[in-house]
Amino acid sequence: MPQSYSISFCRTDRLPEHIEPFYEEYINRVRKMDRKYIPDFCRMLSTSKQWNMNNINEKLCEWEKHFGKREGTRRIIELVKRSFSACTSKDEINKLRGLILEAIVAACHGNSDNLKNSQFGWGAVVIVESTNGIDKKEIKYRCPKLKDPTISKSDVIQNGCNNRQTVDFGYWNGKHAKLYECKIRPDGIGCQEINYITTLKNELNNVNISHEVFFVSADSSDNIIINLKKQKIEHLRLIPLGYRELLRMLPA
Repeated sequence: MPQSYSISFCRTDRLPEHIEPFYEEYINRVRKMDRKYIPDFCRMLSTSKQWNMNNINEKLCEWEKHFGKREGTRRIIELVKRSFSACTSKDEINKLRGLILEAIVAACHGNSDNLKNSQFGWGAVVIVESTNGIDKKEIKYRCPKLKDPTISKSDVIQNGCNNRQTVDFGYWNGKHAKLYECKIRPDGIGCQEINYITTLKNELNNVNISHEVFFVSADSSDNIIINLKKQKIEHLRLIPLGYRELLRMLPA
């Protein structure tokens, strides 16, 4: 009888300690927010690319004035203002933006209590293990250029290549895995993500683990598809999830 395999997750990504706790807050708040507001909320994630430490207060006030016209948005507005105000740099603002998109994906699978369940992973290494416990492997991509002493590591990283070892969000139900790569903009996917996803899919296929890999963006799925075609990576069969699809996945 052929050996069967299972998946588990080990969280290794870490955010600043004053930013990371907002993840659970966003999961629970998004689930309570009227899902029809998701498109506008995702639009905020896209436009906030221009936010920085010099204009953050002004931008938050502008967004609140617009989004606050909608009924039942007071608490999500309070969370957005509190979380962005906690950022101390442009880099932290961008990390928070990514965290919020990942929290929306997590909210599609339940509340924050799921994070304690080994079936779920966030910023986590995917571990494949045989049911007899003999074979166990952490799936990681190691960029060969970073091993080449003749190539500048800083040049490699500046060109978008790097090592990669985690999925943004993952779910394993014992038979099938759903794995998510999240980028605010569809063109955010690059060399390290593509090579990691390729490695991930190859490793899962090698042990016959049923899986789907989703590419999530705060944009439309149409624009995701256009970008994937530009990247010429249709062979990876990434499933595009834009704001309309996220809206439908959330509880009514």
